[in-house]
Amino acid sequence: MTMKTRTIVLAALAAALLALGPPASAQGPGAKGGPPRGDAFKHELFSHLYPLELVRAFADEIKLTSDQITRLRKAVTDSQAEVEGLQWDVAREARALAELVEKGAAKDKVFAQLDKVLGVENKLKKVHLGLMLQVRDILTAKQRAALDAVKKKHGPGPGGPGGHGGPGGPGGPSEPQPF
Repeated sequence: MTMKTRTIVLAALAAALLALGPPASAQGPGAKGGPPRGDAFKHELFSHLYPLELVRAFADEIKLTSDQITRLRKAVTDSQAEVEGLQWDVAREARALAELVEKGAAKDKVFAQLDKVLGVENKLKKVHLGLMLQVRDILTAKQRAALDAVKKKHGPGPGGPGGHGGPGGPGGPSEPQPF
């Protein structure tokens, strides 16, 4: 596949994926008292979680213990290994999807491959969420309350709900960073 063809295929694929649904920012709360969607859902979910960047930035203020830091580092190291493998899987499945589109494969084959790409991406999101849950569980109630006050004072920040680099926002991490 030439570089120009690859660029066209990837651009078409990106456009197709964007067409699958409105952006999260365009989605409002769920209808008839249902669960919130889009940004409202992310805000509700991540308002109870603590991005590593936030914990790191305020480690002294919340009095993280050396045991907590050790546990946080281990959680990050463990999730990094899993993220690395999943990123390779996403790249492989996305290449296969691009090749199907380039070859003019039938819609059902393209959609089946898209399901594989999205399945691996969902696993990646679960790893990120799992890490944030571990961070939350390592912190004491008093430390979480102190971080909640910081988030309330400074707002969600550029990386998504809950602070800089939170999942789901622009600038969010593609992989966990070492503590």
